[in-house]
Amino acid sequence: TGDSIYGEYNLNMRRAVLGLMLLGRAVFADVDRVDPSIGLTDLSGKLQHPFRNSAKASLVFFITNDCPISNAYAREIRRICEAYEGRVSCALDYTDPTLKIEEARKHFAEFGHGAYPAFVDTKHTLVKAAGAEITPEALLVRPDGKIAYRGRIDDKNVALGVARPKATRADLIAAIDAVLAGKPVEVARTQAVGCFITPLEFFQRR
Repeated sequence: TGDSIYGEYNLNMRRAVLGLMLLGRAVFADVDRVDPSIGLTDLSGKLQHPFRNSAKASLVFFITNDCPISNAYAREIRRICEAYEGRVSCALDYTDPTLKIEEARKHFAEFGHGAYPAFVDTKHTLVKAAGAEITPEALLVRPDGKIAYRGRIDDKNVALGVARPKATRADLIAAIDAVLAGKPVEVARTQAVGCFITPLEFFQRR
């Protein structure tokens, strides 16, 4: 239920507070392109290049295993990836650099993700390349590396602890459809609502 999902935020208070600070600033990292040569090792130990493939667009979802909102979107993430299979490549980026591979594999399976690669971003390679700030957050990239869209999956979550019964705007799907149709993305940036991605430097100082 919605109440149980948001009740879990008592276990994530530090992220919630930092997330509110970020939302208050309402800024986006100044990133408009990613390097297609970026490669990461997936949960099976295979080197993957999420932005270098034959698809018409590449899609990366930034998630964590302990963020309630991120977890609540697992089914929608899979639905989107399967709906555009063959046209849009999908990948998951676990943004917690301390997450163990076996923990990520367990989470991936338990939340019903599909036949797409997932990474534990131990060096925040994709986080920094994309300027990602929140989980869950989506990044849609054109074949030339130009970012077509970055932000929320949809508008179901209005703010931390405040959600609509159902989304009224599917921002990511609208962006995907525009890219596949060869049209400009009407809204290329939106503010995601969820758990703040703790900077890598925080873990390095511990």
